[in-house]
Amino acid sequence: MLNISAVPPSLIDVIYPIVEHHMIRAISRAENDITSETTKRRLKNGEAMLIVICDDDEIIAVNTLEVTEFETGHRALYIPITAGERMSEWLDDFLRMAMDIAKDLNCVELRGISCRPGWIKALKSHGWYNINTVIGCKVK
Repeated sequence: MLNISAVPPSLIDVIYPIVEHHMIRAISRAENDITSETTKRRLKNGEAMLIVICDDDEIIAVNTLEVTEFETGHRALYIPITAGERMSEWLDDFLRMAMDIAKDLNCVELRGISCRPGWIKALKSHGWYNINTVIGCKVK
């Protein structure tokens, strides 16, 4: 049986070296928006929350959560990092947990950043939809 747990900020220094390889897999697709160092700092400061999925003593996946409040007062719980293995085994339980956390934090929706088109397909059956698409062009 898999266990999904939130990691308190006080334990980030202990856990981060163990999960960093998962984090880097997602961070490497973020086009320089985030780094491992900035992610760790946000987790330690409590600006973001680390969720780990474990199979016995092995961490098989990670997610980060953070609240974004827009100028309108609209609050969303973002899931900027999701990485790991065996998603089909934990995704439903993780999304229920994220929904509960969002309610506790007075958020009205969950949001994510899909670096891979497959995420939209995987999450559609869970009620997710495409809000917008971010595109970019390098300055020459």
